[in-house]
This record gives sequence, structure tokens and C-alpha cells, in this order.
Amino acid sequence: MKFKSLLILPLLVASLKAASVDDLTFDLMVDGTEYWVTDCIWEISGSLEIPSTYNGLPVTKIFNSMGGGVFSSRTNLTSIVIPNSVTSIGGSTFYGCTSLTSITIPDRMKLIDHSTFYGCTSLTSITIPDSVISIKQDAFSGCTSLTSITIPDSLISIGRDAFEDTGLSFLEDTNSIKYLLGALGNTAYLIDASSASGNVVLPNTVDGASVTLIGDNAFEECTSLASITIGDSVISIGNDAFDDCTSLASITIPDSVTTIGNGVFNGCSSLTSITIPKSVTSIGYTPFGGDGGMFSPPISSINTITLPYKFAGSADSLGIPGDAEITVNFDDVSEGLLANTNFVAGISEEVTFDSSAVDQAIADEAQARADADAILQANIDAVAASMQSYVDSAVAQAHSEGVTAGIQAVTSNPQSYQLYNESSIMEMNVTNPTLSMLNESEQAQVEFTLETSTDLEDWNIEERIQRTVQATGDKFFVRIKSGVPYVTANVLVFNHPSYGEILTDQSGNVLYGFSIDSVGEDPIYIGAAWPLAPQIADPEPDAGVTAALTSGTFSNASGGPWLKINNRPVYTYASDSEPNQASGHGLGFVWFTIKPDGTLNQ
Repeated sequence: MKFKSLLILPLLVASLKAASVDDLTFDLMVDGTEYWVTDCIWEISGSLEIPSTYNGLPVTKIFNSMGGGVFSSRTNLTSIVIPNSVTSIGGSTFYGCTSLTSITIPDRMKLIDHSTFYGCTSLTSITIPDSVISIKQDAFSGCTSLTSITIPDSLISIGRDAFEDTGLSFLEDTNSIKYLLGALGNTAYLIDASSASGNVVLPNTVDGASVTLIGDNAFEECTSLASITIGDSVISIGNDAFDDCTSLASITIPDSVTTIGNGVFNGCSSLTSITIPKSVTSIGYTPFGGDGGMFSPPISSINTITLPYKFAGSADSLGIPGDAEITVNFDDVSEGLLANTNFVAGISEEVTFDSSAVDQAIADEAQARADADAILQANIDAVAASMQSYVDSAVAQAHSEGVTAGIQAVTSNPQSYQLYNESSIMEMNVTNPTLSMLNESEQAQVEFTLETSTDLEDWNIEERIQRTVQATGDKFFVRIKSGVPYVTANVLVFNHPSYGEILTDQSGNVLYGFSIDSVGEDPIYIGAAWPLAPQIADPEPDAGVTAALTSGTFSNASGGPWLKINNRPVYTYASDSEPNQASGHGLGFVWFTIKPDGTLNQ
């Protein structure tokens, strides 16, 4: 028997060979620019370092398209280093890797997917980088030896049972509700309130940490929960957070909340009324039930709902029962008109909308606009009157020099003067293009000439007014020869001592881009920490700004219009306490200042 065991031992040693790149399967993606790790041999063991490139191309993802985890149940794998080139790891990737004790997560990851580390019973500690904003369902469930984890303060979503059956210690409040502490110790995430009952008032802080998030399914099936008041530090309420809280009759949601997940109040059969504050910019699918499928029907007990104007016409997708009375909150004409348009579209026939407030607001705005136009016209008339003698003298001088000149009565929109002070412009019909005049305030020398629209297109911005001055039968354009035009730029260039030339708004608020956003798409992040930059009309660029500047609205953001640079969303940072500060640059490896050409300052 001893001799026989000696023969078997070398075979066992051979089967436990060290992990290498040859143990992995790499698939070239369709576009031919990157590789994914899609599989590995079952016998892989020991330590593994995944390369950042393969065949000269970056390795960007670890994902098995067949649904299984790439390293799932590889019980002899002890440690793994994932390069920073990887931006995404599929669900269940390390499911059941019972010998895994160490792993390095790249700092470009945006989420930890479902069941990624499920059952990694030897994993004792892990650091999640600041770039991660979401941890999905069961991500670390069953990691029984996990006693230390660093959670970034960038987190905005925690999935159901993400830390179930781990060795982690949680903070608890007086209601025995469990919280997970963020990396800096100043943020806490509510992840388990399964014992909540009666009337609960959530604290704003736990052990000095601000409670910012209610995780998925946190209060699920708390059948004795009668009422809950959410603290005004919370900004996000996760999916199914109050699912089947059958005794819940009252809930207070503060104005700090910006995001409400899917199916939040499914099965809350005692809930009769609810107010969603105007701060909420994103509501998931059927928060009140009613998807008509495998989940609960609309909550028949609800009879009154107050919604932000943005969701006024979304009764069906929100799962609102047909006989519920809906009140719409809006602050200004544009919001009211949007809400009214949604109702007119007939999305929910049972809902009515009182448009009297909108009608009055429209009338008030029209009157204010007329008053402003009258004041502007009066100013133009005053300037014209004060310059009349000067113009007469100039024309007489032109005639004495043999130049044909004269006054042309011109009817024009006041917006024709938007780039320049009115006193910099004299409306004249001059057939000789060499006639020049110095205006009364001596701010700019102007030349009046009859030009064609083709000529106008050849002038640069310093040489022309963007809109034409319309006269009977002819169009007259004004060319600025010298002097500083009266331009009020909305987007400026600031030479930051650390980051070089960056863009700010006219008040010096630094403008930021979110690297996850895509050109032409809605903003991914909606929240108070990084508010979208407002811009009512198309913005004027400062000298040196070469990016394309526009304004517009987004389908998933209330209000607006918002500033867009190179057709991407633009944000400011609430924690910038003074002009040109740029304290948000580089946060989470996803927030960056913007260069004058519109690219992110990465």
C-alpha cells in the first residue's frame, strides 16, 4: 500500500499546477478592439494574475455569455489580481470559490454584480474601489469568513441579501435596524430592517454616520410596520424596499430623496395615500404594483397620490389604481405645461388635471414679457433720439465727401441686438461700403454696408451680429470694425493651477462631466450632490471655448433645460464652496472637469 500511494502522489501534485494565462479562454469581441475572459479550466488552482492585454488588445471584461460564472466553483483558486483595464465582471463570476482568500478589484468597476462572490467562504476582507456605485443582490452572500469590507461613499444602490450570512459587524439603531458603514465613516447604508414594527422614525445619523440609502428589500414583509418617517439624509430608496408591508398605513418621504426603485410599495395593502416629493427625478417600474404579470396587482387601498409634474401622465407604468385621485406638483409654467400635456395625451383617462393655475401662469408670463419688451424698446428709442443729431451730422459729412448715405427706417426684433449694446448700432442704408462712423460713446467703430447673406457667412463672430436687421425689401447687416462687443458669456475658460484650462459657468461654478454618460443620451446620475447645470437659452461661449454648446431637456430629469457640452450632460458639484474650486475633479474616477474643447480632463 505504501508503494501504491507513492505512485499516486506525483499525479496529485501535477493536477494542482499553478494558475497561468494558458488556463483562461479569451474571446475577441465583434468590433475587434478588445478581449473578454469567458472561461477557464476546471483544474485551475493557486494564484492568478489576469493580463491587461491579450494579443496586443485590452482585456476589458470577465463574462460568460452562457450565464455561468467564469471562475464559478473553482475551489482550488486562492487569489486573483484583476487589471485596471477590466471595467465589468459578470454575475456569479467567483461563485463558490471556497479557497479564494485575496482578490484585487480594478478601480474602473461601476458595479459588483449579483452573486459575484457568493459562497467564497475563505474570503476575509475586501476593498471596493470608489468607482463602484452599485452592489447587486447576493453579491457577498455566504462569505462566512468576511469580517472586513471597505464600502465607498460613492455607493447609490445595495441589492437584496448582498451581505447575508457573512462575518461582518453592522451598526444598529434603537429599532435594531442594521446599517453598513461607508469607507470614510461618515456614511451609513440601511440594509436590514426585517425586525421593524410599529411606528418607526429613521435617524439621520447612526454613530455619527449620515444615513443616505435604504437598500433593496430592506423592510420586506415587515407585516407589523404601521408607519415610517424617512430621515432627510436619505437620497435613494431601493427596489422592493417596503414589499408586502401589509400594515403600513403612513410613510413620509423627505425632499432629499431623488431615486425610488422598482416595486417599492408592492403589497402595502393598508396604504391609502402617499406623497412623492418634487425632488424625486427617477421612479422605477410599478412602485405601487399593477404590472399585470407575476407580481401583485395595483394597491386598491390607495386613493390619493401626490406626484412631481414629471410623472403626471405615468399612472399606468407606476401601477396607480384607476380610481386614485392624483395631485400634481409644479413650480413654474414649463413644468405645468408638461404635466398638462401628459394628461391631454390620454395616458390615464381616470386622472383629471386643473389647468387654471397653468393658464394664469401663462398669462402672467406673457404680461411680464410684454413689459420687458416695452422697456427695451423705450431704451432703444432713447438711444436713437440721443444719437439723431450725431447721425445727421455724420450723413451730412458723408454727402460733402461725395458719399451717398441716408437714414433707412428699419423695423427689427430687439433680439437683433443680443450680442452688442444698442448704442453700438446705427441702422442706416449706405451704398458706399467705405463709410465708417464712430458711435456716440466711442466704444466701437462701425461700418454700415449693404451686404448679401453670402458675405455675412464669411464674417467671424467678432465681425457680425448673429441675426439680421430686417428692412422693407432688403436685409442690412452691421459689421463691427473695432472695439469690444457687449457679449455676456455663459460658459467661461478658467486656468486652474492644478488642472489647466477648464470650463465654468458665468458665476465661476466649475462644470463637470460624468464619464459613464454617453453622447446624446440621458444623464446616468440624477441627484443633489451633482446637480445638472441649467441653461435656458443656447449658451454664449467665452473666448477660447471651442466645444459645441447647446441647451435642452432630458427624459429622465425634471426641470431644465440643461446645459449640454458636445451633446453630453453637464454637472456642477454641490461641495464646491467657492468659485473655480474644482474639488470634485477625479472623484470616484468618474467625475472630471471639462476642457475648452469639451473633452473630459482625465
